[in-house]
Amino acid sequence: MMQSLIESVKFWFKNQAKRAAMTEEERYLSESTDLTDFEARQQKIMYNQAPYQYKHRHWLDSRTYQ
Repeated sequence: MMQSLIESVKFWFKNQAKRAAMTEEERYLSESTDLTDFEARQQKIMYNQAPYQYKHRHWLDSRTYQ
C-alpha cells in the first residue's frame, strides 16, 4: 500500500515537472482530446486566437475584431 502511494506521488511530480518545462503552446496542444480538436487548436494558434495568445491583449486591440 505504502509502496504504491510513493510510486503515484513520484509519477505525479514527474508529470508536473514535464508540464512545467513545456511552452504555453505545447501545453495548449497537449490538452486536445482528439485529432479534430488538435487541428482546430493548431489553426487557432496560426491565427493568434489561442487563449494564451490574447489573454494579455488590450480590450481595444484591433486584432480582436479581424
